[in-house]
Amino acid sequence: MSNITEFFIETENQLEILVSLLKSVKPGDLGLDDRAAYNLYIDESCIVVSKDCDGRLQYYGGFEYVDKSERKEYGNWVFYFNGDDRVHNHLRHYYDMENSK
Repeated sequence: MSNITEFFIETENQLEILVSLLKSVKPGDLGLDDRAAYNLYIDESCIVVSKDCDGRLQYYGGFEYVDKSERKEYGNWVFYFNGDDRVHNHLRHYYDMENSK
């Protein structure tokens, strides 16, 4: 196996570990249409969606309008960062609801 292949396998494994450490939420928890994704993963800095659900999040969640500099694809995952107002507002919605409990 080549060094490049090993690098990408290791990177993908690390991404899976990273995403597994994030909080799993439903779209409605973020104030999004429930059709936007099956599961989303969050922390204070980003919303993460599997690449196969990204089109749904863009269409039903309006994430096609997220600034391209705040959207990054890595492996099987798409990361939307809170430097974009839309992402920031959905994260704020979630954390405000959590803090009010």
